[in-house]
Amino acid sequence: VKSRTFPVRKMATRETTPLRAGERMMAAVNLKYGNCLSDDVLRIQEHPKPTPPGSNSDEILVEVHACASNPVDYKLAAGSHPELGRKFPAVIGMDISGVVVAKGGKCSSRLNVGDPVMGDIFTKGAFAEFTKVSEKHLVRKPDNLSFVEAAALPLAGLTSYQSLKLGNVKRGSKVLILGGSGGTGTLAVQFAKCMGAFVATTSSNEELMKSLGADKVINYREPGQIWWDVLAGQKYDCIYDCVGGVEAYNNASKVLKSGGNFVTIVGDSPGRKFGYLPMVGVVLGVIWRKLKAPFNGVKYDWALCKSSATKDMQQIANWAATGEIKPILDPNSPYPFVQQGLHDLMQQQMSQRSKGKLVMQIKSEE
Repeated sequence: VKSRTFPVRKMATRETTPLRAGERMMAAVNLKYGNCLSDDVLRIQEHPKPTPPGSNSDEILVEVHACASNPVDYKLAAGSHPELGRKFPAVIGMDISGVVVAKGGKCSSRLNVGDPVMGDIFTKGAFAEFTKVSEKHLVRKPDNLSFVEAAALPLAGLTSYQSLKLGNVKRGSKVLILGGSGGTGTLAVQFAKCMGAFVATTSSNEELMKSLGADKVINYREPGQIWWDVLAGQKYDCIYDCVGGVEAYNNASKVLKSGGNFVTIVGDSPGRKFGYLPMVGVVLGVIWRKLKAPFNGVKYDWALCKSSATKDMQQIANWAATGEIKPILDPNSPYPFVQQGLHDLMQQQMSQRSKGKLVMQIKSEE
């Protein structure tokens, strides 16, 4: 998918001018809980720059070139995840690509000033000109990827790769990926093929899925194409659920072999709001299904991404470097780092109709 390039304000002195306490930068800042399409809730404005890491720090200061959006961004802004906590004003975003500006004294020699990097920085704030994060969240960006492409990989990539590992996917496994066209699904199809699996997936975009290596595509928009009927009795090893809904788990045993793995990143109610009490319900539900697993023959896991898993991120980078995987960008990516661009990106993210990752370009690639 071809990306558009927008003129972005250049900052020629960044590479040579060290940051000092009290300096400012531009960032997309969440000011209060609410609808992130409102400028009163989320807007690009001046924000304190992170200071360089000190001699006792394992952090790296990154000049951000591109960042990617994920559904959790607007959910956090809406207050749907109070269990994660948020102090205002808060810079949004988790996925970055950029260049190392400075490193702390306790960092290893793995990354150095001037290196291009990418990573999932969790809640450190990606939509900004600079960010600071522990080095374990970062790996070197493959040379064959642009910064825009690299920003599309971290969170979705880590989520899918770790979920497939949780599902014990290996060479010769049969895997069903529910929701192959989404940000996590497109990468999961590619990862599963890299891991040597036979891959079936649900998607209305058969051409894209085949181009990514899917062996079987179930087009849910066509009559009679219900995955648990189409694949009934075929003894799959793993179902990776990127869609959600209670019917997915309820019908999994029709497709999975005895002892097969059902791994979800969404759960029973994809549209639910999170909070402390709902999260307790989710945890109890997971425990209950795990207790029932020996009796119904289907293992159940709710996958949570570990953003600091450096080895996992490096494996993804290695696959990208060899061309075995490729990030899929939405046709409208990259978005410009201006208020209207931020609004358009979030509106597209909230529509749940993206055809790839939504990426914002912070600095032009020269």
